[in-house]
Amino acid sequence: MIQTISKTITFDEFVAWYPENSVHKYELHNGVIVEMPLGLALSPPTTCSNPSATRRATCQTQLS
Repeated sequence: MIQTISKTITFDEFVAWYPENSVHKYELHNGVIVEMPLGLALSPPTTCSNPSATRRATCQTQLS
């Protein structure tokens, strides 16, 4: 089995590396670049007085 040796990078190196106009999304996790799946962006939690109204304007986003 062959294992690659990875070098951790700094945030400044990550920003310099990050490709412009990329169709992929990347995050820096403890110095390691991680490609993130598309379409799975996290939304802030919401509170609804009526659980069936989750998609209507009656829900309000929680801001912390």
